[in-house]
Amino acid sequence: MMKFGKIKFLLITIILGITVSANAFDPFESGASPTNAAANYIKSLGFSTNEPQELPDGSYAVFLTGIADIMADPDDPSFIASRRVAYDRAVLNAKANFAKFLERKVRGEISFRVQEGKFPPKEDLESSAIGNTVMDYVNKANMLLMAKLDSALQEQGVDVHSMQEKSAEREAKLKEAMELAEKTLSSAEFSRAIELTANRFVAGVQILGVFEDFSPGETKGTIAVAAVYSDKTLKIAQAMLRNNPSLAPAPNILNPGMSIEETIKDMGKGLLTFQGAKLITNEKGEPVILSFAHSHLPKDTTRSKMNAIEKADLTADGYIDQFVGEMTSAFAKLEEAEKFLDLIDGEHYNYQQGFETNQAAKFGGSPVSGVYKVVDWVQPHPLTQQQIVGVIKAWSPTSAILSGLAKKGELSKKEEKEDESSEESSDGLSTSETTKIEEEYSSSGTSKNVDF
Repeated sequence: MMKFGKIKFLLITIILGITVSANAFDPFESGASPTNAAANYIKSLGFSTNEPQELPDGSYAVFLTGIADIMADPDDPSFIASRRVAYDRAVLNAKANFAKFLERKVRGEISFRVQEGKFPPKEDLESSAIGNTVMDYVNKANMLLMAKLDSALQEQGVDVHSMQEKSAEREAKLKEAMELAEKTLSSAEFSRAIELTANRFVAGVQILGVFEDFSPGETKGTIAVAAVYSDKTLKIAQAMLRNNPSLAPAPNILNPGMSIEETIKDMGKGLLTFQGAKLITNEKGEPVILSFAHSHLPKDTTRSKMNAIEKADLTADGYIDQFVGEMTSAFAKLEEAEKFLDLIDGEHYNYQQGFETNQAAKFGGSPVSGVYKVVDWVQPHPLTQQQIVGVIKAWSPTSAILSGLAKKGELSKKEEKEDESSEESSDGLSTSETTKIEEEYSSSGTSKNVDF
């Protein structure tokens, strides 16, 4: 009997264990954001987000993620423009969160009040009727005076009737409030207000990956970014900001990467998703900042194409200046109010909430030398077939040095040739025809050439 009891206990334990396991919830595997692609990509590199991570060389980095929804539907003519804006918002979201991580101020107020209803005694109510007769005469005199005043106001073009209507409306609301007060036995009120502010100069944040996602049944897509801030990227940003290439990390000739052209081709169709400033190591082991920018092509004409390229070119310059540094501000405000009334004829509950968030960044104003265009391209978006126009620009310590020599008129013919050979025509980046994805679409803009 004892043996059977032990077996029975063991079986119950196993069944309970299976039940608990089946109902287990892991918030790290099922986040609330529409997409976890950016966080998963950082995890695939061997790091986690939102906290300082030690790199193999002993330096530190902070990996960031940001997300934004694409406002326009895929069938909207401005869809390509909207997804580009969504990218900017996703990056701003990541940098604003980083600014809050560096330093933020929070202030708030919480209050709770309970009040029992207090009604005047009957004798007070009865005594209030003593002066009614006298008050009748006073009220009538006031009414006569008001009638004359109304007539005079109307002669001056004042709409007395609308004023009376508003007065009557206020009186009705006051009466309603008084009736509610008479029914109230007790009340409980809770309120909370929280404000957060953060203002920081953020420099050296590079984009590691951009992820675009459209889930089945959803009309709106999302853009997510994986970014990183590190000692190395900060040094490069300072070298660009001070126009001093010697401040950048020295070339690592023992661990060269891919050339700019190979890096771009390696991204493949991920190039249609990737935007922003990215750090790579070229074939000489030198750090290079690449800037990827998009614009949309509203009309398939030469003039429209030239304008779109110029807009993307300007945006690419902006991304480089944002990498150099920008003043990032974040503000958030939350207000909640809860009110409960215990009434004679029942209960009344009311909850109200107000939420506001504001993120902003200002950049530029400092001269940056040595930025040049690598290539521009035109390709259709895989989901909508709308044309995307792209531009890729680059900066390296070498290009900055050559730019300085050119400004002084000391650029040799040999150096000119080397500088020009880095240019690449858009024909070298043409991709095969894309197929339209009707039910679901997701794209990852990443590259094997990763450096931070």
